[in-house]
Amino acid sequence: MDIVEIDSPLCVATCSLDATIILFSLLEGSQIRVIHGDHRNGVRRLAYSPVLGGYLVSVGYEVTASVWAPESVVSDNFLGKLKGHTKPVVEGTFIGRSPFLATVDKVNTVRIWDIKSFACL
Repeated sequence: MDIVEIDSPLCVATCSLDATIILFSLLEGSQIRVIHGDHRNGVRRLAYSPVLGGYLVSVGYEVTASVWAPESVVSDNFLGKLKGHTKPVVEGTFIGRSPFLATVDKVNTVRIWDIKSFACL
């Protein structure tokens, strides 16, 4: 349902309702990795920031957002969840090239997160 570009390795990440995130190499034209996320009902949106080594955030139909390290060379690249919304999160976007992420839920509650500490500001 969404696609974002990742700097290193040069690839794109896609997500879908089958609850997976797939990284495709733009140089080789092949699949790099499949992330079997923790979104039970699918992944609806992705956000990426190259800040501090790179963060990929996914939102599905849950009250949390998941944070990944797509540039990690280890298979377990799940970093944790952003918890604080009471309604399903529908969107997440990084604020410029800062370590801050804005999320909004289905009743328009906006939360700002420090991606380094997972703290809601």
